[in-house]
Amino acid sequence: MPDAVAQLKINGQRNVIYISPEDKIELWGRHLEKHRSYTITPDLEAKVRALNYPRGKWNVFDSELLHLKTSNVKNTIYLFDVLVWDGEYLIGDTYKERYGLLSQLGDLGAFPLDRVAIDGMIYGAQNLVSAEWAGTWQAIANNSAVEGFVLKRTGAVSRLQQAGRSEINNSGFMCRVRKPFKNAQF
Repeated sequence: MPDAVAQLKINGQRNVIYISPEDKIELWGRHLEKHRSYTITPDLEAKVRALNYPRGKWNVFDSELLHLKTSNVKNTIYLFDVLVWDGEYLIGDTYKERYGLLSQLGDLGAFPLDRVAIDGMIYGAQNLVSAEWAGTWQAIANNSAVEGFVLKRTGAVSRLQQAGRSEINNSGFMCRVRKPFKNAQF
């Protein structure tokens, strides 16, 4: 598939970042409620505010919150999608179009595969073309913060649709590929 890319599947909690027109930041989990087991630190909140998103209207970002699942990564956000930009719900936009908005946030940087500990950072998902998959797969083999890949299509099949749950939007254009681990040796 010429429009397929891979991104790192980070070992975190699903995290939707809501930024209100008043610049209030809320972090929500996969069960459509605010995170109960995490409160954003003032330092990380300042880093979110430092991103170059449009001010004065709603902005909503899809990400992983890295804090509870690994001992060496704390207070870290891994951004991979934009759902609302400058007050506009991006219904009908392809993943390629939405991903392009992430670059407007500033220099997010790639998730580091060689650092032992990470704390209080924001990273952006990097799109890997198929020629990069094998080498990156080897590089993540022993990294506990990375579970595998998320393969995504970026063309017409990836258009954001009106849905009550985001899982409906994922089925036609993405696939998770996990590394083997103790309970799943496949």
